[in-house]
Parts: sequence; C-alpha cells; structure tokens
Amino acid sequence: MNRYISDCDPILIINDKTNQLDNKTGDLFQLSSKFYDIINFKIAILLFLTYYILNTDIFIEKGLGRLFGNVYDISHDKLTEKGIIISGIVLSLCYILYDFLDKKNII
Repeated sequence: MNRYISDCDPILIINDKTNQLDNKTGDLFQLSSKFYDIINFKIAILLFLTYYILNTDIFIEKGLGRLFGNVYDISHDKLTEKGIIISGIVLSLCYILYDFLDKKNII
C-alpha cells in the first residue's frame, strides 16, 4: 500500500511495507500540467500589463516626471537611475497588491 507525502507533490511516494521513499518520475505532460497548476495566471497577466504601462513614454514623462523630479533625461531619451528604482518599487508594490487581492478572492 502506497501513500503520498503531500497532496501537492505526488511524485514522492512512501511505501508502507518498507517505509522508504520511491522516486517516481513522470513524463513531460504530467510535469507541465503540475507546473501550470502552480502558476497564478491572473497575477502574471496583471503584472505584465503593469510593467507595460510603467515603461510607456507617456507614463514616464507625464506621470513619474511630475510626481518625482529628475527621473527622465530628455536629452538622452532614457530613464535615470532614480526613475528605474522608482519604477521597480511601483512594480513590486503592485505585485503585493495583486497578491493580496487574489488571496482575498477580489480579483
């Protein structure tokens, strides 16, 4: 009689007769289906859209430029180090917000 160690990882099986771990490998389809079950696609899509919006010229010039000074270098047409750090912080805060909303089943 075999029993699983946990419900989320059925690859490792304990054999009741010998009390030893049996490593069972699956095919690529089984591994990919387990991988797709783990991924939260709502957060991934929202995070990609947030990243896309944060890197648009309109948001950088009009949004970040007005809220914080010296985040965009017009002469070289690029973000400064301060702008990159602020964009990263905003993206991280958005991930935390999306994760919280997902755990509360709001999104």
